[in-house]
Amino acid sequence: MFRRIISFYPLLVVFKFLKVCSYSPRLALMTETLSKASVDIFHFAVVFFTVFLIYTISGMLLFGQELLMFSTTERALDATFKIVMGDFDWEEMRRIGRLEAWIWFVTFMLLVNLIMLNMLIAIIMDVYAEVKSSLPADADTLWSHGYWKSVKASAAMASTSLDTKRLARRTANAGITKCLMADGILNALIFDGNLNAAEV
Repeated sequence: MFRRIISFYPLLVVFKFLKVCSYSPRLALMTETLSKASVDIFHFAVVFFTVFLIYTISGMLLFGQELLMFSTTERALDATFKIVMGDFDWEEMRRIGRLEAWIWFVTFMLLVNLIMLNMLIAIIMDVYAEVKSSLPADADTLWSHGYWKSVKASAAMASTSLDTKRLARRTANAGITKCLMADGILNALIFDGNLNAAEV
């Protein structure tokens, strides 16, 4: 149980990193793109997963009796997702020999893989182009941002060092002045003492 809770800690680190990215204009470009495209992505996801579930159930009905990977709903979901990722065994599916199975596979690849996934990329790229157009041409990159921070830090350290040297010099001068004043007072006392001894 403890390991399951700890396993979510990297996600918190990622969210913290994305928050830090907002301070750099170039890195904020990515996070702002996802933020502005989130509404369109959500509506796309509703349509996509509806089509995905329809094809999953249809594949389970068509292949479930012959293929183990479509024998249950969970396995059919896993197999359909693998087909989306390009991991499928066409020879095993072809051995079924049904026209319906061939139509299922071809239409699924055309509709989901070639059309809908490219629509998702188009949605994101459209928002990306819009966000990037609002970015100043001279916006700091990650390297220049780090360079100027190091320059400012070096300048601050140099200024602090200079102030420290000035303070030390002033302190030394003040100490010398006090020593001279003390020496003068002592000499004056000795001189007064000698005068008093001479008078006696």
